[in-house]
Amino acid sequence: MRVATGVLAGWWVVACVLTLARWLDLPGPLPLLQAGLVPVGLSLVPLLLCTVVLRRWLLVLSVLALGMVHLALAIPWWIDQGIDESEDDLTVAAINLEYGRGSMDDVEALVQRHHVDVLVLIEATPATARALESSTLADDLPHRSGEVSPDASGTLVLTRAPHEARESPPGFVFGQEIVDLGSDVTVVAAHTFPPVGSSTQVWREELRTLGRVIEDEPTRGLVVLGDLNASTGHPALRELMTEQRLEAAHRVAGQGWVRTWPRNSQIPPFVQIDHVLVRGLDVVDAGTWPVADTDHLAVWARLAAP
Repeated sequence: MRVATGVLAGWWVVACVLTLARWLDLPGPLPLLQAGLVPVGLSLVPLLLCTVVLRRWLLVLSVLALGMVHLALAIPWWIDQGIDESEDDLTVAAINLEYGRGSMDDVEALVQRHHVDVLVLIEATPATARALESSTLADDLPHRSGEVSPDASGTLVLTRAPHEARESPPGFVFGQEIVDLGSDVTVVAAHTFPPVGSSTQVWREELRTLGRVIEDEPTRGLVVLGDLNASTGHPALRELMTEQRLEAAHRVAGQGWVRTWPRNSQIPPFVQIDHVLVRGLDVVDAGTWPVADTDHLAVWARLAAP
């Protein structure tokens, strides 16, 4: 009994430390741990059951207190604050194709099902460009900008209506694209470097650079769309969102625990690193879409046009 109590107490301590990590922005492997905040919260359910069965009431109260913290963080993601749809709404979507391997048939289905107006293709390769020419996307989204690449740096933006492409901002390992949709909306197709090993500092600096790019935007509708390799469990992303007044479309739409990575893996998807972040636009709805042969889910959002 004493051993079991010790194990449960240790479990609670680890959960506390990992929860506290949400508010720490430190070098090293910490960002990888921060990505697992939701599973940490879910682990409190079996922990609570075990402590109740063993009648360790102090531990029960401790687990409940920690659970309240996780509930306070989770509840806003389950409350739908989206507005009613209209014919003038703008639908955007993004998918990381994982070196161009993602199924273009599934991307076509996404575009047709949700009548997507703006599509961002991350990790677009020459094979992606060839697949586009023979797909319905060439007709549905005929206006294209960006570049393909044989590695992970290719980014394409496809739109239903004409757009004006700007010069890609410097300071990033992967390709970032900025396009203007008329005079009302700017779309930033973003793909930041992953926080793996010694690259965490590169990742942080790219998020800061992305913030500076957004900061220069005039007051108008803004959409930051793509694979940020960061979740809202990361202080660096939350700082970017706070400073630039960005809202997560999936949170506003009350989508709950959104998981976009990793797919096709022994580990089930557990974190959202693909985002639709908006400023100056109202959210109508948002969601995800499965695309075969890539380790990401696509993200999409329907937004109220200004």
